[in-house]
Amino acid sequence: MNFTDRMGIEVPESPITVRYEAPTGFRIYLLQLMLQYEKLKKIRSYICFVTKEAEEPILLIIYFA
Repeated sequence: MNFTDRMGIEVPESPITVRYEAPTGFRIYLLQLMLQYEKLKKIRSYICFVTKEAEEPILLIIYFA
């Protein structure tokens, strides 16, 4: 039993808001900013790393087949 239960304290649940996408304007700005410093191939590599997606899924299938 935790402290809150022992003391009879009731904590109201707070609403949780989850956003899956950034606003379109921000995504375009971010891409333009990245294009000033990197090439498209490198940007794709960064995005795939962050989203945990394979860069070339077709090549991976061929490689592991």
